[in-house]
Amino acid sequence: MRSRYYIILIALLAWAGLIIQQYLLLAGIPGNGLTAWQAVGRFLLFFTILSNMLVAISCTAIVLKPAGAAGRFFEKSSTQTAICLYILVVGLVYNTILRALWKPAGLQLVADNLLHVIVPAAYFIYWLLQVNGKGLRWQQLPGWLIYPALYLGYALLRGKLEGLYAYPFINPTLNSWQQVGINCVGMLLLFVLLGAVLIAIKKWQGHKAAA
Repeated sequence: MRSRYYIILIALLAWAGLIIQQYLLLAGIPGNGLTAWQAVGRFLLFFTILSNMLVAISCTAIVLKPAGAAGRFFEKSSTQTAICLYILVVGLVYNTILRALWKPAGLQLVADNLLHVIVPAAYFIYWLLQVNGKGLRWQQLPGWLIYPALYLGYALLRGKLEGLYAYPFINPTLNSWQQVGINCVGMLLLFVLLGAVLIAIKKWQGHKAAA
């Protein structure tokens, strides 16, 4: 029961961060020259947003429809570990590379910390303490790379078409295409290494519990 309340809390935090961030984009329309649809499109450009949406949707499904197809899918240890991987990368990359690039204030600071600090930390704690890693296999790791690989392709395509790149390390106007390629490979390697660490943690927990 306590884990259910914690999942509800994570869902509320993630939805709050997403709603505040989208509100700020829509509220800024008069000054940024975007239409409402363009503001929504800008919102959906970022890996941070998409990954927090994944956290929010998965936690909501587990709470509201635990016996349904979505609830069962999102409650699988492999699915939850993949989501943990994605949201941890959000937190790690932002707080080690991107945080110094700007100084948000007010509601933007609230959204910023919800999406990049609080939700990643809260979901990791939930995963660490509540998710049973019994069904995890090393062979599942390559499948977890599909989402970030597709995202990189999506972000690069939108950048090419719209002239707006979500992150500086995939922006060819700031780096050569060769450097962008190296950065993309580096990002995928980060997913591999961190995913392997998560599997190793759950295997260690399983051995410890069985001892």
